Amino acid sequence: MSLKKSVGIVLLVFAVFSLGFAAGKLSGEKNIKNKLASANKKGVAAFYFYGNMRCLKCKTIEKWTKEIIEKNYSFLNFKAINVETAENEHYIEELSLTNKDVVLVKFDDNGKVSKTTKLSKLWELTKNKKAFTEYFQNETAKFMEDEK
Repeated sequence: MSLKKSVGIVLLVFAVFSLGFAAGKLSGEKNIKNKLASANKKGVAAFYFYGNMRCLKCKTIEKWTKEIIEKNYSFLNFKAINVETAENEHYIEELSLTNKDVVLVKFDDNGKVSKTTKLSKLWELTKNKKAFTEYFQNETAKFMEDEK
């Protein structure tokens, strides 16, 4: 799925939840907006979405992602979210998650999701920290470059 299509889906889902909340039918919009927005500092955040069962690769992805962000990206906040809890399972559909994923998220001035990108290749790089780090840095640079 292309980035443009992914962003469109995320925005469409967010809009649907916003309308549902306004009509009193859904309360998920407030939850996602508050959770995601509270985790970002300057409009950009990295989320690691995981499940109840945590394999070595899962733990490595979370650990290395957090280390990279703490060392190199003071503007980028990191938050790990278990998508298998009732309150968080909506992220699977809203962000089209197909695996345990690291997702970069850009917020507009109103705190709404305006752009996302999944770093899906991190799974293939858990045996090579240098390659993992380079991939993360390159994808983050591309994500941020589009914002200039």
